[in-house]
Amino acid sequence: MAAARSIFFAAAACAALAAAGAESAAAPPPAASAAARGDELRELMDHEDYARAEPIIRDALASLHGAQGLIFYKTDRLAEAVAEWETSLKLDSGNAEVKKLLDVARKELAAEKGRRREVCEHFIIQYEAGARADQIANLRAALAVVRRDACQRFLAWPAEKFTVILYSSDQYQYDLKRPSWSAADYDGKIRLRGSKILDSREELAALLTHEYAHALIFRTFGSRIPVWLNEGLAQNARPDAAPEPDALKQWNATDKKTLPAPWTLGRGFEATATGNQARAAYLESKFFVRWLLERYDIMVITRWGRELAAGKTIDQATATVFAMSADQLFSAWKESMETK
Repeated sequence: MAAARSIFFAAAACAALAAAGAESAAAPPPAASAAARGDELRELMDHEDYARAEPIIRDALASLHGAQGLIFYKTDRLAEAVAEWETSLKLDSGNAEVKKLLDVARKELAAEKGRRREVCEHFIIQYEAGARADQIANLRAALAVVRRDACQRFLAWPAEKFTVILYSSDQYQYDLKRPSWSAADYDGKIRLRGSKILDSREELAALLTHEYAHALIFRTFGSRIPVWLNEGLAQNARPDAAPEPDALKQWNATDKKTLPAPWTLGRGFEATATGNQARAAYLESKFFVRWLLERYDIMVITRWGRELAAGKTIDQATATVFAMSADQLFSAWKESMETK
């Protein structure tokens, strides 16, 4: 019995250290929190207080199954992701995030039955059987070019394959609950709205570049990069691409003296934002980040982004990287526009 107890103790302690205290299925536990829970579990097991040890182990296992489900989901193994999240919820039925993830994965798994799946060198493409061969050829060719250009832009060449899913317009808006103005999205997978977009190589390339850039940005900075910087970088993955005429007209008509700082634009990037709110936020982040890229190289911007993603305030990160305050950096941008 001593050997069995030792094995159980070691396994349970490792599970707690790995996962106890995790804030969500998608986030690793804070090291201090996990260590504290592991110490607590060791103490309880040492005193054979199994009644209090059991819920700690259940929480750890729920987190581990949640994290394993996320890995399966991100690597396009939907059935296995569903099984892991179902197990996680049996252990922790109140985890709202896992419930949401499970709902999305079940819908994707059901929809997969009517889709074709094509594995390329760097992408996994899913599309409805009714999509034309020339449209999928356009998509395949565009993805190859987009990967080459975006990787060169951000100096990042990930080895893993990214999943690209083509939805009908209704599936995209209502099943995925995306805003009506959205044509594409990246949430770990690149999701495209409607097959008509595949007929326009220029529009397709612009959308794919933007969303693939998000994939590279998340690989570089993690999920804590501020949304305005994330969107600004993604929009500048193709620096030669001009804004849409209507959007550019709105930007030119904007009173630059009254612009809010880009890091205060969070509301404009929310799903509940109106078309005008979203356009204004996206435009400002685009032109601000473009100015930064013209003035500094991508490695400087990368360092700044990593400081922000690590939890530094905008003033702390800006002082470290640019040796000035955030207000001074913002003022320098506005002054540059006045001289043009």
